[in-house]
Amino acid sequence: MPLDGRQVDDAAPAWNMDSWAGYPAARDRLLKHIEDRKLTNVVATPGDGHQNYAGELSAHGAEGPTLATEFLGASISSAGDAERRPDGKLSTRARFAVERGKPGLRTA
Repeated sequence: MPLDGRQVDDAAPAWNMDSWAGYPAARDRLLKHIEDRKLTNVVATPGDGHQNYAGELSAHGAEGPTLATEFLGASISSAGDAERRPDGKLSTRARFAVERGKPGLRTA
């Protein structure tokens, strides 16, 4: 799921171009394929995100139906991509997104 990595006061989205967010047309085609064919029990397992999270994928943003479940896992040798937030806490982008109420993101 595309995670907007912007910090609290940033106006523009901060997309990771090595993730779903870097390929919106391809992502939309894949989710449309799942939706058009009424596929069920679809699970996406991307990797190399340097963080762990689970969420829901939708073709129409947060308002659309859930089409698949996504589980992202970091490698066993990665400490994650924790960084210092504006409030001084150390957190991953995914954890920060959960705390801000990112639709579709369930846990990080």
